[in-house]
Amino acid sequence: MAIRQPKIPDGGLYIGLNSGTSADRIDACLVRAPSSRAGGERPLRIRLLARASAAIPAPLRDLIYAGPDRMSARDLCVLDARIGERFGVAAARVLSISGVEPSDVRAIGLHGQTVCHLPAAKGGSCSLQIGSPERVAAIAGIDVVSDFRQADIAAGGEGAPLSPVLDHALFRGGGGALVLNIGGIANLTAVPASGDRERVVGLDVGPGNMLLDGLARRWSRGRLGRDEGGGMALRGRVDPTLLARALAYRPLLSRTTRSLGREEFGEPFLDHFLAGALRPPRAIENLLATAAAVTAECAWRAVASTVLPRGGSWGRSLWVCGGGLRNGAILRELRARFEPRSFAVRPFERGGVSARDRECVLFAFLAREFLARRPGNIPSVTGATRPVVLGSLSPRPVVLGSLSPRPVVLGNLSSRPEPAGGHRPPRARKAG
Repeated sequence: MAIRQPKIPDGGLYIGLNSGTSADRIDACLVRAPSSRAGGERPLRIRLLARASAAIPAPLRDLIYAGPDRMSARDLCVLDARIGERFGVAAARVLSISGVEPSDVRAIGLHGQTVCHLPAAKGGSCSLQIGSPERVAAIAGIDVVSDFRQADIAAGGEGAPLSPVLDHALFRGGGGALVLNIGGIANLTAVPASGDRERVVGLDVGPGNMLLDGLARRWSRGRLGRDEGGGMALRGRVDPTLLARALAYRPLLSRTTRSLGREEFGEPFLDHFLAGALRPPRAIENLLATAAAVTAECAWRAVASTVLPRGGSWGRSLWVCGGGLRNGAILRELRARFEPRSFAVRPFERGGVSARDRECVLFAFLAREFLARRPGNIPSVTGATRPVVLGSLSPRPVVLGSLSPRPVVLGNLSSRPEPAGGHRPPRARKAG
């Protein structure tokens, strides 16, 4: 006898937490998501109520940049705990700013910090995101849904990219769209004008900010984390010889996976890029300008080779989001490639979701889908054999004898210095 699944109300308040491959900070947003029963197949609309962030301290960031090959089990253990606490702080901050009580929030969607992503591993894909969800639940006093990649990987997929499911919900029925998210790695979503979820295209296209940030760090010997706004790159010129050599990077030419990671496009790609740049030596401005062109060229090649040959309409706009949107040199290079082909390059803005908040909203949205027991993957994007519900639940702590959630503050957070910015302290209180 078939078992009927109960209909679970899925509208309400959600928090999304994200830390990208740049690993510079954790972003948090509090949103009100509509009930899926109210929205039907109409484009999704989200209401942003508050946002906050928490910096990732330099020692933790350095561990992440070092990569899994240089990280001991002890490092991984410590990093999981400390990053989890930072995620919890970000969640507590967005609650404090909004004045919303933890008991009013349905769930937190936590992606975690990716420390290893191996889509082509022998025996099948594997991926590891850390940041203890139990610590986040303890600090914020809210149920946490995390580990969004694992169910898709278990179904034969790569567990990535995940964002096309949100882009489809926002753009379906809207005439088609191309969305380029430029984080550490750049990824592309193409939503067909038909709105057919099975025709959605999504893939990582190549390096995003990772190469540019690495150049800035090496040139400044660690003083700079990035070329702010692309200021230096805008003063430079693209070197065609160096650009061609960078694009001939073997993992880029002979890729067999839909997703990419720091393992090949972090320090190894930076070394490859610089090996072609030092004889003769180039000015840092020209190196950065050429790196920006690498990102833009990878994006255009992905559209030209993967999306357009499928036929049909995909809209006439490239919606750009992620940290790369703030880099003027990347935007210059994107416009040089897309606008002559009649694609307008625009900042992402759709359904109440801005470019700044898209990644956070994605994980809030996936938390909603988990609670409703709906699939959060798109098999045509990740390579999974079937649609599956994504995520694992870490319940908020409940004090015995009471049904009220009880947020706690871990002792080592109270002495941790907070970045400047004037946020009010979290409303969470100490347990016991």
